[in-house]
Amino acid sequence: MDTNTINVSLKLVQSLAKGRNLCLICGNHDSYFKNTTDVNSINIFRDCRNVKIVDKTQEVLINGERTLLVPWLGDVSEYKTGEFDMLIGHFDISSKYLIQSYVEQHSAEESVSDENMAKLRADGLIKTNISDGMVGSFVELAKPGGTVYAGHIHQHREFMSRGRKFIFIGSPYQQNLGEMGYAAGYYVLDEQNRRTFIETAGVPKHIQLVMSKAKGFDFSALAGNIVQKIYDIDVDRNFDLEVSRRISASCPYEEMLPEYKVNLKNDGRTNCRTAELIRKSKLEYLKNYVDEMKDEDLDSKNLDRNKLFETLEKYYKAVAGN
Repeated sequence: MDTNTINVSLKLVQSLAKGRNLCLICGNHDSYFKNTTDVNSINIFRDCRNVKIVDKTQEVLINGERTLLVPWLGDVSEYKTGEFDMLIGHFDISSKYLIQSYVEQHSAEESVSDENMAKLRADGLIKTNISDGMVGSFVELAKPGGTVYAGHIHQHREFMSRGRKFIFIGSPYQQNLGEMGYAAGYYVLDEQNRRTFIETAGVPKHIQLVMSKAKGFDFSALAGNIVQKIYDIDVDRNFDLEVSRRISASCPYEEMLPEYKVNLKNDGRTNCRTAELIRKSKLEYLKNYVDEMKDEDLDSKNLDRNKLFETLEKYYKAVAGN
């Protein structure tokens, strides 16, 4: 982190910790090494009053309930099954665990329906065979009826697993298109550890505008959000320009590079207009990127703006086969 980021982070943590105790649990993105949390970025908060850094597994009491705090790579081997009311941690977990938990939750059914299996596949949860081994036996450290709060997985969801309530807290904001449609926020526990999920307000969300549905689209929904156009049909140039104008007028936070899902083959012939749109869009993106580069950054590396774009265009065409 640079000096400004460190100062802002320190002020934020200090304000959060004012009048209360604050625990920061170390995650994989906080750690410099892949196999240890000894060197991590949240150590800068170690000397802050009322702030506790959790980079080793430890037991605490939260409103009288036994709770195990588990950082990334935290060792839980010394703890017994059913010891804790709550687990809170950045657990190393895989999609296989989600699948197994889903099947367990629906164990009363003879089999998981085709519709539900299709949803699991659509959510990207089925990547391996269900009968394979799984990550997640740590759940049984919580008492039956207890609660597990887990980090690491960015998508927020709640489900039952082995008689315990399992909660992926998720990211506090959407970080990419893969998290589109998922609620992003955080939990607040009251004095009885009753939880309330609060969706983060005022941060950009990801929205895809499918061109075949653009005529009935509510463009006001794009205000302050991140939008991506999806070309699933070939569109008229004037209509395309009108959609772009309405997107700009809605004041989005950012417009991403479009995605093309149209079929480039038409009766054995390439749809030249669609192919040209793709080529033009990619090159415009590169051109805008180069145009927005600061003069001092170019000068420091003895780069000419026009020659830089010409070189990028040359390599793009070579890769694209144009």
